[in-house]
Amino acid sequence: MSIDQHLTTLTHWVATLVQALVAGGVTDFVVSPGSRSTPLALALARHPQVRIWMHYDERSAGFFALGMARWRGTPAALLCTSGTAAANYLPAVAEADLSRVPLLVLTADRPHELRDNGAPQTIDQVRIFGTTTRWFSDLPEPTPGASLLDYLAVSTARALAAACGPRPGPVHLNLPFREPLVPDRDLLAQLYADSPPPVRVIAGRPILAPAQVADLAVRLGQTRRGLILCGPDCPPDLAPHVTALAAQLGFPILADPLSGVRCGPHDQTLVLGAYDAYLRAPGFTARHAPELVLRFGAMPTSKPVLQFLQQHPGAHQIVIDSGAGWREPTSLATEHLHADEIALCDALVAALAGGMAMPLTLWSRPWLSAERTTRKLIADQLAAQTALSEPRVFSELAELLPAGASLF
Repeated sequence: MSIDQHLTTLTHWVATLVQALVAGGVTDFVVSPGSRSTPLALALARHPQVRIWMHYDERSAGFFALGMARWRGTPAALLCTSGTAAANYLPAVAEADLSRVPLLVLTADRPHELRDNGAPQTIDQVRIFGTTTRWFSDLPEPTPGASLLDYLAVSTARALAAACGPRPGPVHLNLPFREPLVPDRDLLAQLYADSPPPVRVIAGRPILAPAQVADLAVRLGQTRRGLILCGPDCPPDLAPHVTALAAQLGFPILADPLSGVRCGPHDQTLVLGAYDAYLRAPGFTARHAPELVLRFGAMPTSKPVLQFLQQHPGAHQIVIDSGAGWREPTSLATEHLHADEIALCDALVAALAGGMAMPLTLWSRPWLSAERTTRKLIADQLAAQTALSEPRVFSELAELLPAGASLF
């Protein structure tokens, strides 16, 4: 293949990849510069809808992309050169896996003939992230032919579908390139102006059958000593739906700081956040054994919550997880519902008889009293401090920061 033919093939290849990514909703790319990733980096820079965030250190780049994807709820993409650069993404990829954050990792690589023979800037990048990714593909080198460009577009759409759900997480595409590495800029502009139709992947929501919802609603309605646990990584918009369900049932909500349920404009009457203190009191935990625990999200990070559940193994635990995963480290849950959390909350509220909110009961009142007492004791202790302390800083920041602020 002549150099001109090579550059034309390379340009079509990277343009197809970028167009497929943008059509799939990825417009933010965190790039760590390097030689082997030049074709894709230049193709990204030339696309009018792409925004590039330049981070020279790959480990920092990984966490920057992770935070962006977590905040927005949509995939962010990482791009690095070949060699050990990719290995620096592992901490962020592992975090994205555990936290179910959609992340697309694009690693440039040497062509196959330069692998495993001592070529510089070359390591084994095939499945370098092990089992932490939802999907991996070692894509072919840029090759002439419409069929391979179609394969590239379909593979990109598949990667985005795997990253976005139903159990979101990281996906790794390994991209080998041969030199020369500079695509044809004029041809890029022409290809971008004539974008092909995208490959669409439409995912549905897992919904319980009406009979299953009705059965669960009856059981919940008959429970007088129930708790709702909202752990980390709950769906971003769960709060108003789960608090409506709590009001219907009269169940207190133990809300993890990372659940998104502790703060916001939704009804917080039954939302508890100071439980890490009073669940350490043996008298309180002994007197308040739950019959049933309804859990959303991952297991809360509070050790007293974990110990409280272990102290009451007879409580019927129900874990709701739309990602069809297994986030249950206590081995005590006897029911796992793979269903959309928001849709299930709404369906249960509708199914519960009467449609009237449950008044505060002999079960919920002591939980709310413990919450108020604990918060007052903490506030009094902080107010009495004359020196600067970490707890007081964050207590005051909580009052001073406007709604929607980001604190770094």
